[in-house]
Amino acid sequence: GANMLKLTESTTDVIAMTGNATISGTLDITTSPLSFDVSATIDTSGNNLLTLEGATAGVRINDYLGIDTAPNANYGVIIARTASPSNHYRGITVTDTITLASAKSADGLNIQSDYVLYNTGTHGNVTGIRLGGFNATESTNSAITNLANLMIEAAPSYSGTAGDVTNGPYAIFVDSGASRFDGQILASDGTAGAPSYSFTSDPNTGIYWAGTDAMGFVTNSTSRMELRATGVL
Repeated sequence: GANMLKLTESTTDVIAMTGNATISGTLDITTSPLSFDVSATIDTSGNNLLTLEGATAGVRINDYLGIDTAPNANYGVIIARTASPSNHYRGITVTDTITLASAKSADGLNIQSDYVLYNTGTHGNVTGIRLGGFNATESTNSAITNLANLMIEAAPSYSGTAGDVTNGPYAIFVDSGASRFDGQILASDGTAGAPSYSFTSDPNTGIYWAGTDAMGFVTNSTSRMELRATGVL
């Protein structure tokens, strides 16, 4: 039939194997879990190496996960791939299509962690997300357009009834707390109509780049004053 091997729920083991098993068709497991009591691997081939479909949960990992490397107790997930892709390479890709039937929140990536620090002394960096500097080595006759730890290509888009979005769309939204930048903040040049540095309650008022070594000060989308390199207004 369509299912080469189908397992249904049972209180005992349906199939127990101590050696190797080769499946060239479909393995369909209904309700019963697929578990390994000892160190084991699943070797597959094709476009979808392993496809899991479920209504409530796809994969549950109670310990650590290593991709192309051994699991490490210091990391929930560790990825250490060596690849030469012909096009784009992305370590983690999320391409969800989510339909919310009621008033819910939707997050492409949601990280909520509780850190309990037992030892005294300075613990260094304790962060929700930490992006370490990476090394990009340029080969012969190659070039890099944008090099950054974090790149946001565009603000989110929305199509629907006008006025449904209270705030935004924003590429980054800091809902609470201060923001700290130890390096330079390189903003766009801006214009009198849309100054680079502005305010949530009054976006047509602020500061923009008015030319080499000059700043323009704007109110109501009109340049009111310019500060030149000589310090003259």
